[in-house]
Amino acid sequence: MPRAMAAQPDAVNLFKSRLLASVSHDLRQPLQSLQSLHMLTAVMRLPLSHDERNAALDQASSALTVMSDLVNAVLNVSKLESGTVEPVIRCFALADLLEELRAELTSAAEHKGLSVTVSTENFQVCTDQVLLREIVHNLVANAICYTDRGQVRICAVASRPGFVEIAVEDTGIGIPPAAMQSIFEDFVQVPRPTDAHKVGVGLGLGTVRRIAELLNLPIQVDSSLGVGSRFTVVVPTVGRGAALQPTAPQRKGLEYKSVNRAVVFIDDDDAVRKATVLYLEKVEGYRVCAAASIGELQEMLVHLDEAPAIVISDYQLGNNMFGTDAIGLVRDRYGAGVPAIMMTGDTSAIAGEVIATSATALLNKPVDVGVLTRLMTDMIKGADCI
Repeated sequence: MPRAMAAQPDAVNLFKSRLLASVSHDLRQPLQSLQSLHMLTAVMRLPLSHDERNAALDQASSALTVMSDLVNAVLNVSKLESGTVEPVIRCFALADLLEELRAELTSAAEHKGLSVTVSTENFQVCTDQVLLREIVHNLVANAICYTDRGQVRICAVASRPGFVEIAVEDTGIGIPPAAMQSIFEDFVQVPRPTDAHKVGVGLGLGTVRRIAELLNLPIQVDSSLGVGSRFTVVVPTVGRGAALQPTAPQRKGLEYKSVNRAVVFIDDDDAVRKATVLYLEKVEGYRVCAAASIGELQEMLVHLDEAPAIVISDYQLGNNMFGTDAIGLVRDRYGAGVPAIMMTGDTSAIAGEVIATSATALLNKPVDVGVLTRLMTDMIKGADCI
């Protein structure tokens, strides 16, 4: 085999070996923590003080968060490496995206005594919104990780004509000059003080690099040891206050409350279905009508007199039935205007094409509950305003 032909498989195998080794190492601690869940479950059945109960819940939540972040990082890299990610370019309000990220990451920052601020004008940028969000999210999360005091600042300013520069600045430990050329490589992490806990496997900036290359967005970094770092990404814009893609008009005085709004949820996994129903009902205030199969859905719809605010379905429902069938049943009964979200672990191009034909939003598993609930709110708002 020619050397050039063998190089690429060798590089892929090396990447997989390093990924497996890193993931194996970093999963051990949270997995060990999960082993304690059986003990925690027994403890939670006992009379506990408010602080004791919260401490037990925090321990379990922390382990689950670490595992979720690690799995998401690996899956993101896998999708980007597979070449199946197709950017969807559209224009949107940058300020909304940045403020959403600030709100999402403030809790992690405050846990370290940091603040996260946003400074931007009313820019309308044109790129893939989901992928740009992933870039900025990873940069801010990275900044929080390597900053022990001060703040993380997200700002957007006009760059050269037709472009906006988004900067993520921190007052962290900085990047050694010798590491500047390698920080966007996979598994590379800037050395932390000896007493600092290692977080993740070093795929965050590698993901940023891959997405930036896919979207053709320039990325730069400046850093000073002990002072902080500044990462920038340059994004095309249609100008300050320029017209956005048409959106549904807002009804004056219309409030969007989840309380008592009916949601149809279909998933054949008992654990996923029960946990999701509990969260949507107890935390978000929705009234959830859940089914495990197409048959159960048909029986349930007979007794559902009102149109649901939204329908959410897993893609593969067993017995050669799919989420598209479930969503079709709901829309046949209540109208084609019922918004829908499809959740799937199938990232193949075929699955994407099938889902796209149903005018349904797609979320790849594992689905972050914050992403799910934000998308639900946005889709319900849009449907209410039509």
